[in-house]
Order: sequence, then C-alpha cells, then structure tokens
Amino acid sequence: MTLVELALLIAAVSFAVLTGYLVSLLIQTRRTVAEAGDMLAKLNAELPSLVAELRSLSHSGNQLLATVHLVVEPVSELLHAAGEVGHTVQDVHRGIRHSGERLLAHAAGFGTGIKAAVQMLRERWRQGGTIPPPADRRADDQRRESVRVPSL
Repeated sequence: MTLVELALLIAAVSFAVLTGYLVSLLIQTRRTVAEAGDMLAKLNAELPSLVAELRSLSHSGNQLLATVHLVVEPVSELLHAAGEVGHTVQDVHRGIRHSGERLLAHAAGFGTGIKAAVQMLRERWRQGGTIPPPADRRADDQRRESVRVPSL
C-alpha cells in the first residue's frame, strides 16, 4: 500500500466515524426537538387555564384590597379621634394640675397667715392678757417705724 492509499483509507475511516457521530447527534437532536414540541403543546393546553386562574386571583386580590381599604379608613378616623381626645384630656389634666397647684399655694399661704395670727394672739395674750384694738396696733407700728435704726 502506498502512502496515498493509506491517506485515503485514513480519510475514509475518519469520514465514516464523523458521519456516525453526526447521525447519532442528529437523532438525539430530533428526540430533543420532539420532546420540546410535546412540552410546548402541553403548555399551550394548560396556559389558558393558568391565565384564567391568575386573572381570578388578581380580581380577588383587588376586591380584598378594596375591602381592607373600606375597613381601615373608619379605623384610621377612629384612631385620629382618639388621638384628639388624648390631647384634650392632656390639656384638661394640665389645667387641673395648674389650678390645684395654685389652690395649694393659696391654701398654704392662708394657713401660714392663720398660724402667724394665732401665734401673735398667743404672744399678746401671754404678755398682757388683752388684744389691743386696731387703732392701737397702728400706733404701735408707727412707734416702731420711728424708732428704727438706720442700717449701716
């Protein structure tokens, strides 16, 4: 066998192997395309029912959101009104507390005045047994002011 014949033989064997490989590849591709076609046919058969189900689900979701909106809106108004009532109660509480503080301050001042008056009456009673009339008190006050020592 000559070199040319040997090269032709190798080329023929290579071509046969390549042809066998390509034939098996084409068969496999044909099966894959057939399976893809079957799958697309099934999808086309099931797709309308899936789309209808999605539309129904979307419609139900929209109705649910509308219902929730109708329920939440009055609750929101109620909570807003409750907040306003809370502010009003806080204002009333602040006013009552302020009035109470003023009342206690006045009562404490009144109590201190009564206590001072009682103490003065006791001292006068102990000193002489009588309480001078208001005119004498004024004279006492005037005498005290005239006797004051200037401060240094």
